[in-house]
Amino acid sequence: SGNDLIIPDVGNIHWEEFNVIEDYKSLKETPFYGWPWKEGYFDANYTNKPVDDETKDSLLSRAIEPLYTFPHSDGYCAIIGGVHVENNLAWEGFGLVGDFCTGTIWAIEQDSKRAYKVLDTGEIPFQLTTIYEDVNGEILVGTTNGDIIRVFFP
Repeated sequence: SGNDLIIPDVGNIHWEEFNVIEDYKSLKETPFYGWPWKEGYFDANYTNKPVDDETKDSLLSRAIEPLYTFPHSDGYCAIIGGVHVENNLAWEGFGLVGDFCTGTIWAIEQDSKRAYKVLDTGEIPFQLTTIYEDVNGEILVGTTNGDIIRVFFP
């Protein structure tokens, strides 16, 4: 909904993640997603000690798991975007995220926590910098060369 906040979380060296804070305006405490000790669902092998073990354990006990993750493989390198679709009837209720290096875009269905690849690697000629939905429901992406491209999903 319009009160949800999509958070694309750029990982360290192994994983990217996509999070949603539902009704962010009613938050009582700051959400915690596990960094620097977790990367997605996995141990980030972080060895520094920024806090004592008790604080670390307390933080990790309330860590929120991501809605969706993808690995740094097959050319994927950094999550981009994070728009909640509200005006496009075909994709209403989905979140859109992309990968900076490949231009791949996924539609994440928040309720079922399923991801659908809606734009495959290489279909955008330059690296993605942003994803946007306008008031007419059109999906636009920005690229590293400054182009704004209208995207049509299946």
